[in-house]
Amino acid sequence: MPYHRREEVPIVRRGVGVLPRVRHRNIVRLLGWEANRRTRLIFYYYLPNGTLDGLLHTAAGGSTGAAVVEWEVRLAIAVCVAEGLAYLHHDCVPAILRRDVKADDILLGERVPSPL
Repeated sequence: MPYHRREEVPIVRRGVGVLPRVRHRNIVRLLGWEANRRTRLIFYYYLPNGTLDGLLHTAAGGSTGAAVVEWEVRLAIAVCVAEGLAYLHHDCVPAILRRDVKADDILLGERVPSPL
């Protein structure tokens, strides 16, 4: 995603500067990041099951369509996401306010539910 303003790089730098210190079972660990005038990259540990968006909107066999996900699994994922966000908003010092959380932002590890 291209930068539209020069001041975005320091904002990104401040934002991701705190993330490597975040430790919570429902938040994926940040390994590092890099940015230049045209691109921003963030490096996380690999989580093999993709995103929640992929789980909810990709049917068996990889075709696009609604997948069948049990309500118990959906509830467990929602609780894990809520716990991770509560930690960021209330227990982190300094607090990290994460807005606009989307299903594509929620990464699924080997076990479901899993980290943000």
